[in-house]
Amino acid sequence: GSTVLDGLCKFYVDGGGFRHNLNGERNAMATEQCYYALAAYFRMKAGKTALYDMSDVTLATNTPAKPAKPVTPATPSSGSTASADTGDDSSLPLWMGGCLCSAAAILVLLQAKKRRAR
Repeated sequence: GSTVLDGLCKFYVDGGGFRHNLNGERNAMATEQCYYALAAYFRMKAGKTALYDMSDVTLATNTPAKPAKPVTPATPSSGSTASADTGDDSSLPLWMGGCLCSAAAILVLLQAKKRRAR
């Protein structure tokens, strides 16, 4: 065939999608562009407005239903000591000790650099 659709279909990739050139692989941008072209073609054949012409769209007025009243969660018992699990099981003292050691090492290196500069 020799229609525009025949030409477009030459870029179809088996399994779905389109490519930018005849010897290329499937490409997301080419697929998107071809789908827009096909949607525009089918809208034209159906006598609808152009692809980006939204003048044929009617907005439905929809009054949402009144949401149900939220349920108040139960309060924990007064003796409960449970805390939220954040997923962080690392030891805070270990991290603080590591930070202090790093700071001390930086200070020692800066002192040594200062002595060498004299």
